[in-house]
Amino acid sequence: MKFAIRDDDTCYYTKPEQLEQVWGRILPYAPVSLAVTPFALRAAHLGDPVRFYQGPDSGALADNGDLVAWLCERIVAGRVSVMCHGATHEYIRTGPRTLVPECLWKPAHRIGEETGRARRHLEQTLAIPVTAFVPPGNGISLGSMMAIRPHFRRLLASVSLRRVAEFLSGADAAALAVRRVYFQLRHGIVDPFSGTLAGLRLLPSFPLTASTRWPDLERQLMLCKRLGTNFVAGVHYWEIRGPVADTLQKLLEKAASIGCRFCSCDELFAETEGKRTASVRIPPVTGGAARQGEGTPAR
Repeated sequence: MKFAIRDDDTCYYTKPEQLEQVWGRILPYAPVSLAVTPFALRAAHLGDPVRFYQGPDSGALADNGDLVAWLCERIVAGRVSVMCHGATHEYIRTGPRTLVPECLWKPAHRIGEETGRARRHLEQTLAIPVTAFVPPGNGISLGSMMAIRPHFRRLLASVSLRRVAEFLSGADAAALAVRRVYFQLRHGIVDPFSGTLAGLRLLPSFPLTASTRWPDLERQLMLCKRLGTNFVAGVHYWEIRGPVADTLQKLLEKAASIGCRFCSCDELFAETEGKRTASVRIPPVTGGAARQGEGTPAR
């Protein structure tokens, strides 16, 4: 069983010491896959959907020389890999507690144009190929999936329960939607297996946020081990402190104790490519489980 760490939201406004404080002692033992936003808007009150605010200012990753140097040094050492985390990570507000991430509200043609520019910026700035896309807020529509396909064929995402109807038009998409619903109802988790949708390789992840309870996270990890699949932990560097840091430490220790091998998300994608989507027998559902959140707005 392999274990990968997905850390979202590195951008122009990130200070290298913030990443070093969180990952410095972990990187020698476990690589970290950073989902980097190339043209992020300045934001405040991250993780709080009520007070969250984005201003008009933005910054390009290339303009933060100290951060680029920190990233490049660890990329060369093989301890950090980089994925594309949207283009600007821009939300629109539709209610007092409702924020809609960019891969849901932006039209498909704009997603396609911005995604191409985002990938080019990351690759030119860091001098590496960037092959995976991570939708901000874990939200992406089927139309946005199709729009990013010319630029990325690897996507850290699952079929959304909130938009499951979008995915019922084609056989492959419908099969993934049914699996997603089954695992949610039967086990209270996302579909833990990778899948392929219209040429995109999907890889799920399990969120670790301030609202995550350790017993739930441990159960998810052990269920993946029992099912024979890998595990991706999704975190935000700016949230890893106090109880969240303690839970992450427990998770890493538990993963090591059950024999997980730590690797990057890129390695997990490479492992699944060329393989058929896992065949999952779906028995009748006789009991339910608590619904797992699909990601908090402004994350």
